[in-house]
Amino acid sequence: MNHQEQDRLEIFEMIDEAEEILKDNMPLFEDAKHNISSLLEPVLYDSSAKKVIGIKTRLKSPASFKEKIIRRKLYQQAEDATQIITNMTDIVGIMIECRFIADEADIYNTLCTYFNQPYEDGYSTSPYVEYIRLNLSGEQPQKQKNGHDVYRVDGIYETEEVWVRFELQIKSMVNAFWSEIEHEMIYKNNKYRVMSDFVVQMLNSVKNNLIEIDNMLMLLSSQMGVLEGGNIMDSVNVPMTEYRFSNIMAKAVSDYYISAMHNSIGFTTDFKRVCEIVGHFIVSKYSDSSIEDMRFILESIMTRFRRGGGMSGLDFESRIVYEETYEASNRFCEIVGTYLYNAANNDFEWHVFFKLFYDIEKGNHIEVFTKFMNLLYDKYASDAIYLSLFDVLEEPLADRIKEELLECAATAIVKSGDINIIHKENEVKILQLIRGAADYASASVKNKREWEKNKQHILDELMLKIVV
Repeated sequence: MNHQEQDRLEIFEMIDEAEEILKDNMPLFEDAKHNISSLLEPVLYDSSAKKVIGIKTRLKSPASFKEKIIRRKLYQQAEDATQIITNMTDIVGIMIECRFIADEADIYNTLCTYFNQPYEDGYSTSPYVEYIRLNLSGEQPQKQKNGHDVYRVDGIYETEEVWVRFELQIKSMVNAFWSEIEHEMIYKNNKYRVMSDFVVQMLNSVKNNLIEIDNMLMLLSSQMGVLEGGNIMDSVNVPMTEYRFSNIMAKAVSDYYISAMHNSIGFTTDFKRVCEIVGHFIVSKYSDSSIEDMRFILESIMTRFRRGGGMSGLDFESRIVYEETYEASNRFCEIVGTYLYNAANNDFEWHVFFKLFYDIEKGNHIEVFTKFMNLLYDKYASDAIYLSLFDVLEEPLADRIKEELLECAATAIVKSGDINIIHKENEVKILQLIRGAADYASASVKNKREWEKNKQHILDELMLKIVV
């Protein structure tokens, strides 16, 4: 033995031996990590599905392992290297990440509910989760050295072949982010630092700002009407408008049908816009109703969704079958209606739209389709759009120009073919374009002959602007 070996501290011999044991058992810890996560998932996602973002796992690296042995003087608390491994509680780390700070306590209480059978040494087991014991006897949340709270639970994973300690933490998005900040900027940096009052105050300010962000995100989530199984109409004390009703309806439609689409065709398309259009047209049907009546109607639809188990069994692959051929009552409906009647089974976006619309509205498909077309026509034929024509021109000529502008708009909708053309945003733009064309015609045309002379230019301009 050389002089250098004789001078080496014995604790490093123990640390090296412990590191070798750690490396040799890494496959075992890796399997335990995945098994623990898999065993906890059903409990957490079943009872806290709207709150849990995910379960993250990690294994302590050899460098971090050695550093902790020295920092916590674990070499003084163990008789040999094996006992160091046995005593260390966080070689395997499990983090349950949730949306908001307030959710942390709820998820911890969920664990307490499931792991309610006393075992020994403060640990508890669950009849629903085999092989796992959790120590839920201590006060939670725990106070960290930095003064901040953390939900931290010691656990044991034990089978006939394996016995492994693990550490389970519950952290919101902002607290998980704060942990990353601390790890990278403070704990990982071992250079000597003068922690002045200013630095401490700045770090506390960052933490406080993150708490404020958490509060704002929670309020935003509530404002967006996230479905929590309760009455989303009363989620916040804000004025209910037709626009807000449409957004709530679109969200409800998306939540209810997205799983049905995946089950039906094996994947989901981005049908956010389709759901917005469905929501818009459903609410438009009741635009003349009072706020309370509209609230009742939407609550009735959502109650039907909930009674359906929160998930539709709609088949998106099957054709839409109409009971009879569509018969239009005017030229606008004839042009657009004939196109959409066929597009329902030839264009997937239109197919999804009408599948959702018919499933929500219920009843005879052709009758629902006719009501939809009449609703669309009423929007484009609204007297308010053509006021200038009837103010300055004789009624027969004003009616004629109105009908030709409507026919032009219908042709443009069909030429576009894109379902987004009837989205609320585009609908407003198109109606403004039609109003502009009507205003221009009323200012430049005085009689039938002048209309015949100028109409092609006016209609071509309108067509170009709508399609573009």
